[in-house]
Amino acid sequence: MSTRDLQHLFDRLDALAGQGGALSRIASTGEFAVDGNNYEIPRYVFAGPIEGQSPIRLGIFAGLHGDEPAGPDALVIFLTELLRDPSRARGYELYIYPVTNPTGYEDDTRLIAGQGFES
Repeated sequence: MSTRDLQHLFDRLDALAGQGGALSRIASTGEFAVDGNNYEIPRYVFAGPIEGQSPIRLGIFAGLHGDEPAGPDALVIFLTELLRDPSRARGYELYIYPVTNPTGYEDDTRLIAGQGFES
């Protein structure tokens, strides 16, 4: 079983959010511990330019299957591109959940640590 660096992924996203502008990290959706290790489900929001009305709010979820890193990696690329050209998200507010199975992401498996079932 391989191990992925979850913190490295969060550091990349936090660096993007730290650039100022339309992307920010907001409160986690949850925290938990497994085998003495603490985990969180981080949440980011990207606010596109306003179109004069309330924005359309969308949730984007990745990392449900821990053995499929393409989703979280694609979100980093997607957010990088949106920061380069925020007008692509005009009229939208995007709520980003980059890893919904952090233990599976770390362990390169669909299993949820401590639960024994597949996500």
